[in-house]
Amino acid sequence: MKKLLLTIGFGLFLLGGCREVGVSPENRTFTETKLLMGTTVEITIRGENKDLAGKAAEQAFREIEAVDSLMSTFKKDSEISRINREGARQPIKVSRDTFRVVRESIRLSELSGGAFDITVAPLVNLWRSARKNKRLPGQQNLKKALALVGYQNILLDEKNGTVGFRKKGMEIDLGGIAKGYAVDKAVEKLRQEGVKRAIINAGGDLYLLGRPPDKNFWKIGLRNPYKKDEILGTIKARDEAIATSGNYENYFTLGGKRYGHLLDPRTGKPTERVLSVTVLAKDALSADGLATAIFVLGVKKGLGLANRLEDVETIIVSEDDNGKMVVSTTKGLKDRLSLNL
Repeated sequence: MKKLLLTIGFGLFLLGGCREVGVSPENRTFTETKLLMGTTVEITIRGENKDLAGKAAEQAFREIEAVDSLMSTFKKDSEISRINREGARQPIKVSRDTFRVVRESIRLSELSGGAFDITVAPLVNLWRSARKNKRLPGQQNLKKALALVGYQNILLDEKNGTVGFRKKGMEIDLGGIAKGYAVDKAVEKLRQEGVKRAIINAGGDLYLLGRPPDKNFWKIGLRNPYKKDEILGTIKARDEAIATSGNYENYFTLGGKRYGHLLDPRTGKPTERVLSVTVLAKDALSADGLATAIFVLGVKKGLGLANRLEDVETIIVSEDDNGKMVVSTTKGLKDRLSLNL
C-alpha cells in the first residue's frame, strides 16, 4: 500500500490513501474531479463499487452545479444576480435554497457582530479595481461603498420567500458561504445514494463523511502559511466539515505593503495580522462562513466566538508584533490536533 500526500484545497492536505488495483473492497477508491463554482471540486468515495460510486458522485456534482446556478454573481440569470439588479425596487421571489443561505448568512452576521456580511460586494468591487489599477481606494469612494454595506438592510419575507434591499446600490455576494452550502447538498445526496465513506473538497471547503476503513478518523494536514509545501500540523476528523480562509496566497502589494483579499465589512479595509483560519463544524455552510468571520474578528474575538458555539472548533494562525507565527486553538482540539512546532 502506497502512502499518498494529496493537496486538498486551501491550506489543507489529506494524509494517507490507496488507489491500487486489486485491493480489498473496503479500500476501493473512486475519485472524480470537476471545475465548478470557480474552483476545483473533488469527490473521493471509499469502499464502493465503481458503478455505485460513479452514479453517486455524478448526482453530488449536479447538486453543486444547481447551487452555483442559483447563487453565482458571475451568472447573469442567477437568483443572486437578479436580486442585485432589482432587489432595491421590488422583493425578488427566490428558491428555498437561496432563501436559506441568505437567512443563514444574516444569522452569522448577527453572531459575529458584522464581521461576516454578504452585503460586502460594493467593497469587494472597489478593492478589485484598486488591485487592477494599482491604486488604493480614495476615502470618498471607500465611504460611499461602506454606506451600502449592512446586513440589516436586507429584506427577508419568510412567508412569500422573497429577498430585497432597503438601499439602492446594495449588492450581495455569497462567495464566503455558497460553496459550503453546495458541499452540504452534495453530502446529502451521497448519503441518499448509500455512500458511507467519502470526502468532498470544493476549493478548501471539505466534508469528511464516515471514517476510513479500520480507522476512527480521517487525518488532515494543515498547511504552513509561510511554506506552502510544508505541514504545520495534523487534525483528526470524521462526519464533519472543515473550511480554511487565508490571505497568504491571494493578495497584492502597493508601496511595500501587502493587502489581502479578505475585507472587514465594518471598516472597508483588508484584514491584518491573521494568516489563516481553519474551522471545524457539523456542516460546511457554518464552517465556511465562520472561517471568514473569525478571520476578520482576529485571534481574541475569533476564539471567543468559536468557544460560544456548540460543535465548532478553530485553529488561528497569526503573526505577533515581531512577525513570528503564532498558533491559537479552541480547547476542544486538544486531543485531535498535533502541531509540528
